[in-house]
Amino acid sequence: MLKKYTFAALALGCLVAVNAQAATIIGPSPYLALVDAPAEFTTAGGGMPFMAQDFEDPDGPFEMGFSINVGQRIGPNFTSGDGVPVTDSVDADDSAIDGDGTMGSSWFAPTMSLTITFDEPAKAAGFVLTDADPNVQNVTVTAFDDAGGVLVSETYDASFLDDVFTGTTQEDRFFGVVPMAAGEAIAQITVSIDQGSGIEIDHVQFFKQVPEPAAGLMLLTSLIGLTSMRRRRR
Repeated sequence: MLKKYTFAALALGCLVAVNAQAATIIGPSPYLALVDAPAEFTTAGGGMPFMAQDFEDPDGPFEMGFSINVGQRIGPNFTSGDGVPVTDSVDADDSAIDGDGTMGSSWFAPTMSLTITFDEPAKAAGFVLTDADPNVQNVTVTAFDDAGGVLVSETYDASFLDDVFTGTTQEDRFFGVVPMAAGEAIAQITVSIDQGSGIEIDHVQFFKQVPEPAAGLMLLTSLIGLTSMRRRRR
């Protein structure tokens, strides 16, 4: 009987541990400048090295520490085939918060989804959705770990989008993914829309995952212990 109860307790503990590994998505929250990143997101970084890409450097590299599977950087005054300005950068990227995103730079993909892949799994990661196809009703954000498992996936009502491609900035929203369990990290984030085509993002942000000192100390202690045991056997 004791073994059964012990097994049940262990099983329950494992279940709790699995649930604790689920990540959360912070947002969508209004975003006009880097300082608008939610405190919950920046705190989740735990003081680790922080990276932010605003795509403003015309000479690149446009993707540092990550890659995007589809699309391209578009810069100031980039226009559609009919001559309409379609760049929708974060408002402050043109050095002024003035409601105009056409004078900055961003990343545009003429598809229903795009995936951000980090060179090394991130402790926390996020991006700003600055625009999407005018027909979109829902936006889905999904984060994956380095084994391809889903950390979190949420679908949002896209009514915050203003249905135009002319560089307006009040619609811009930040989405930040934060793992809830120690040791969990984000390898990829996919952004997808339910209809139409066209996704524009900016300000990809992430905190590098740095091994915890305690884990490194435990590994070192184990190695020392193993070496001592081998010496004794000799």
